[in-house]
Amino acid sequence: MSGWADTFDKVKALAEKGKVKSPVLWDKGEKNRTAYGIRDYPKFYLIGTDGKVLWEAFSAVFGKDPEKKTEKTLEFEKTLEAELQKVKK
Repeated sequence: MSGWADTFDKVKALAEKGKVKSPVLWDKGEKNRTAYGIRDYPKFYLIGTDGKVLWEAFSAVFGKDPEKKTEKTLEFEKTLEAELQKVKK
């Protein structure tokens, strides 16, 4: 999570204000964004064990009700489970 005009303190405050429950990456110098070819954010990304982006979506895809599954959230769960199986082997 970063933008060309964002400071660490600004990103930290936004994450805390939003009560973000997932890890937030401070991408100083946008090195990760460039390495993974990320163009838009805020987004969720699932990075595979091979270092490639396996899945991505805008944060709104998860909605306000975590119990309500969408096609995109089901796709995320399936992709995540498949990747976890690789790690468990």
